[in-house]
Amino acid sequence: MPQLASRRPAPKFVPNTLSFLAATVISAACVVFTPPARADDFTEKANKPYKEIKSDKRSDTVLLPLLAKMAPAPKPAATADLAIILPPGKAGWDAAAAWAAAQPQQEVLKALATVTQEREWRKAYGFGQPYGIDGVPIETIQSNLFTDLGDPPTLAGAKVQIMKAFDNLACLVHVEASRLTADGKVSDAIDLLINFMYFGRQMCDRQMYIEAAWGLATIIQTNERIRDVIFVDSRGPKALDTSRVKDQIKRLDDRAYLDLGRVKFPIGDRAAAEQLVARVYKTDRTIDEQVFATTMSRLTSTTRPLRLFSESGKWRSIGSSQADRAEAQQVVAALFDDWATRWNIPWFDKRLSNISPYSNLDRSRLAAVAAITPDMTILYNQRQLARVEAVGTRHALAIMGHFTTIKQFPTVISVIRAAWLPDVEADPFNPNTQNGGRPPLEYFVPIRDSAAFDGPNTPHKVRVVAKGAPFEVNLKDDVFVLYSVGSDNAKNNAVNVQNTAEVVQGADYLIWPPVVSLVRQHMLDEGQIK
Repeated sequence: MPQLASRRPAPKFVPNTLSFLAATVISAACVVFTPPARADDFTEKANKPYKEIKSDKRSDTVLLPLLAKMAPAPKPAATADLAIILPPGKAGWDAAAAWAAAQPQQEVLKALATVTQEREWRKAYGFGQPYGIDGVPIETIQSNLFTDLGDPPTLAGAKVQIMKAFDNLACLVHVEASRLTADGKVSDAIDLLINFMYFGRQMCDRQMYIEAAWGLATIIQTNERIRDVIFVDSRGPKALDTSRVKDQIKRLDDRAYLDLGRVKFPIGDRAAAEQLVARVYKTDRTIDEQVFATTMSRLTSTTRPLRLFSESGKWRSIGSSQADRAEAQQVVAALFDDWATRWNIPWFDKRLSNISPYSNLDRSRLAAVAAITPDMTILYNQRQLARVEAVGTRHALAIMGHFTTIKQFPTVISVIRAAWLPDVEADPFNPNTQNGGRPPLEYFVPIRDSAAFDGPNTPHKVRVVAKGAPFEVNLKDDVFVLYSVGSDNAKNNAVNVQNTAEVVQGADYLIWPPVVSLVRQHMLDEGQIK
């Protein structure tokens, strides 16, 4: 398949306080005849979509006051990754479980359910908090749960302070999911995780890269987590309520609320770049070296104030070598026009192999643009992973519904059609989809179905590349294998698995058993979890 220029794996999302925002096209004609817009105009562009959300359908006004009252997650569950891996009964679990069960945290979970139940996207809640302090309740500002644009308001230097609270919410959701699963309430755990996935979907509609990336990462991680709690239950109590499976699959249907096709390319980063260019250049198109040095040193030292002096000297030294305003505006337009166009191009389209203007960005003469503009290709890759994860979760849930009902795995994947799924869906990584085909995910039961590539009566060996060192797992006929052909778009019998959008030859994308379940068991076996 043609590869995206600068394709990189969708990373584990780590919030940072240097946010990136942007908005609309400035043509070459506008460069000549249109005076630079006021800074407030750029902020208005970024905030415009949120004005369309009705006041009684704003999830931010429901959730943020309760998030402000939450206690931070205890150290053993202080990140989403730690909270997911932490098994009940092990070191740190009691503290994490007690924290999740406390009233402030339970109130947050109730509110999360309130703002994520509507399945019709036109009627659903949306996260409508504007950027800056205008229109934000004073209590929310006092709780630091807003986006601080600084003075003067600068989108590129925004401190998106809500992200820390969202990460704490993620920790809570995953600890509670483990707590419910351990109590035999695995279907309640699935519902909770779907709620959180819906909230992640709300964040995909935000205009800043940092928010949209968090939303997509949440969808990816939560899909795998749903499969994880089902897998853990399947190895123990087997408490999955099959009467609820069909409705859960409907909530997970990508054609309904979760539809990633409705996600528009975020405009915020463009507004930030355009605002910055308008601010640091004089009306005669030359750069204002004093404003340039002051503005850029403030933006690049946002998280490290002590570096302000050294940053100022660095930016002052390169001010005279910067491109003129017309070129800067044209480059910003080219960057974001390219990304916006790619956003609507199918995964296997040859146009994606074209070199992106971002790859050729002159980072010396356009240092300000380079410093505040992220590689938006990451969002494209994350969206593809989210699609693969969603297809995989729906099919895994259907297979487990079938297994729980009749006590045996389907002979072929098409058996789950009609009874559990409206239809068997296509593997988003399979290139045969580009010609209208619907090639399904690959499915087999080790030993029963794998003699051709494993040998007769031989367990299936899987080499897993995840966090840390690779490890191997032997799978027998008490589990099924479900996988996508993955980033190399080729069937490799799930011998090597690596769940990434980065092209890895000879590796498949494992859906079941869930990679996180295998990682946890490996850590237990190696004594890394006590």
